[in-house]
Amino acid sequence: MKKFIALMIAVLLCFCFVSCDDEYDYSNDWNDFENDNQENNSNNTQNNNTTTSNEISLPASSSDYENQAYTDVLDDFETAGFTNIKLKVIYDLVTGWLTSDGEIEEVLVNGASSFTKGDVYPKDTEIIIAYHTWASDEPQITMPNYSWYYDDGWTVEELVSHFEQLGFTNIEIATTIDSGTFSKFHQEGEIYNVEIEDTFLGGWDSGDVFGATSLITITYYERTPTLTIDNCPDLASVLSSKDMMYTDFAEKYDGQFIEFDGYVTTSYSYMGGTSYIIEVTGGDYSENGSNGWIFRVDVEQTVGDEAYINKNIEKGANVKIIGKIDDYHTDYYDMICIDAAYLMER
Repeated sequence: MKKFIALMIAVLLCFCFVSCDDEYDYSNDWNDFENDNQENNSNNTQNNNTTTSNEISLPASSSDYENQAYTDVLDDFETAGFTNIKLKVIYDLVTGWLTSDGEIEEVLVNGASSFTKGDVYPKDTEIIIAYHTWASDEPQITMPNYSWYYDDGWTVEELVSHFEQLGFTNIEIATTIDSGTFSKFHQEGEIYNVEIEDTFLGGWDSGDVFGATSLITITYYERTPTLTIDNCPDLASVLSSKDMMYTDFAEKYDGQFIEFDGYVTTSYSYMGGTSYIIEVTGGDYSENGSNGWIFRVDVEQTVGDEAYINKNIEKGANVKIIGKIDDYHTDYYDMICIDAAYLMER
């Protein structure tokens, strides 16, 4: 009996030892997992801020430069290694009570005024540092010529170079759409005008004096492509249907040139043959008419060589029409109005 009891105790002890071995402490594994995960996250963060040999991290955020001296900001970016740093001087201080001499107005990084420390950019990213200084320190420039001197015979590039050599630092380029393939008035790139801010009608006299940062605006004529049914679906639409309202078309393409084949629906003169009413529509002549809108062709307000504008074209003639869309007279005549550049039988 004693042997049996001893045997049973031995079996129970073995079972207890096996059970203890099966109970595994998983908390250590969880701690190891958390540590590994934190290490991976740390590595990922470092990788996001990694720079190449041609890239640099920004030394500060835009908010850090508020009310700072431009010399300190300049030193920050130069020390960081940026190579395309430009200074923009604002000559506007009179007393310096509210704004200090050399105080930052804004810093632009690649054109953006908001940026964050650690953001990565190429070394040659444009950095513009604008700051305030005394209005009395602004260099003064005496104009060598009248404003009309610059109207003819100049290119945009020549004018920019000329005004930069005079010492001006704030030059803008603008365009005006008033030239097309058949314009008889202006050539592509021809100067429209040159203006200096705060002058009467933008003009000036020889000997007038301006600050170096005065805004110079150079405006030139830009030739726009002629619209056809091949490159303008809206033109194809108004010539063949009335799905698009004629007023919407004229407003959208006001001032642009169009070219299409059509036929004359109305043609007569009045005022002793000095005034004309000529109306056309798209396609070839048909007794059934056209599904598209009617166009009024102004052969008096022309924008082309009059040798190519047949004012005596007959009703029913198949013609080629080229002209500039006139939104103002479209509303006046209640039909698409174009200033003629070409109107000949085809």
